[in-house]
Amino acid sequence: MDSLFLKHFSLYRLVKYIATLSHFYSIDFDKRSRQEKFRSPMILDRPIDGSEYESTLADLLTYEQQQQYEIDMEVELNLMDVIGNDELFFALNKLSEKELQILHLIFIENKKQVDIARLFDETPQNVTKTKKRALKKIQRQLKNNS
Repeated sequence: MDSLFLKHFSLYRLVKYIATLSHFYSIDFDKRSRQEKFRSPMILDRPIDGSEYESTLADLLTYEQQQQYEIDMEVELNLMDVIGNDELFFALNKLSEKELQILHLIFIENKKQVDIARLFDETPQNVTKTKKRALKKIQRQLKNNS
């Protein structure tokens, strides 16, 4: 009976050792991978000029163009015509032409960001980033006016 117990106990210790070892190795692996991501982010994600709102190298990569579109900003309904708030109108005037076009296509013409990316021959991620940048500029301008 003692020999069976010793055999069982040694097997139990071995299984516990392996389980503990794998647990701590997985924690160490996770720490190392997070540390590596933090220390060396992708080169394409770094801003070109070091500014927070500048383009990155990934923005300059072109999205594969499947169909040629033309931007029609002369629609009967323009983004600036819809705005009734003077502060918002002033904030929209501070945006670049590209930002205005993207906001117009998204909110007035209900275009998808993938289609807008094809229009501008850019990646959908760049369109999203430009939209977010434009909305942040508007938000900052409205906060400064308040």
